[in-house]
Amino acid sequence: MGAAPDQIPILHLAGPVTGLLVQPIIGAMSDKTWSPKFGRRKPYFLIGALLCSVSLLLFPFSSSLWMAAGLLWILDAGNNTAMEPYRALIADKLIPEQQPTGFQMQSFFTGLGQVLANLSIFIFPIFIVGKTGSLLHGFMLLLFF
Repeated sequence: MGAAPDQIPILHLAGPVTGLLVQPIIGAMSDKTWSPKFGRRKPYFLIGALLCSVSLLLFPFSSSLWMAAGLLWILDAGNNTAMEPYRALIADKLIPEQQPTGFQMQSFFTGLGQVLANLSIFIFPIFIVGKTGSLLHGFMLLLFF
C-alpha cells in the first residue's frame, strides 16, 4: 500500500501499545460491570466481537496505508476488549482449586487455535484452488483429515 520502509516499525507498534492501554482499562471495567441480562463479562465479549467484525469487513476497502493501520488498530482494540474479560472468566466460573487447571486449558486451546490459524494458510489453498498434486499438500491433507 505504499508504506515507506521507515514507517513500518511505527505500524508494528500499534498493536502492542494498544494492548498496553486497553487491557488494564477493560480489565478494571469488566471487574466492576454487572448487567442483569448478560452478567459481568459478556457485554465486553459482544463489544469486542463487533469491533473486530466491523474492522475485518472494512479491511478490503482500505484506500490508504493509514486507513489500513487505523483499522488494524481498531481490530486490536476490539480483540483486547474481548480477550481480557475472557481470561478473567476462568476465575469467575471455577472454584479456587480448579483455577490453575482452567488457566492451563485456556492457554492450551488459545495456543492451539493460533497454530491452526497459521496452518490454515497451507490448507485453504488446497480447497480453494484445488492444488492436490504437491507432496506437501498431500501430506497436509493426510495429517489433518
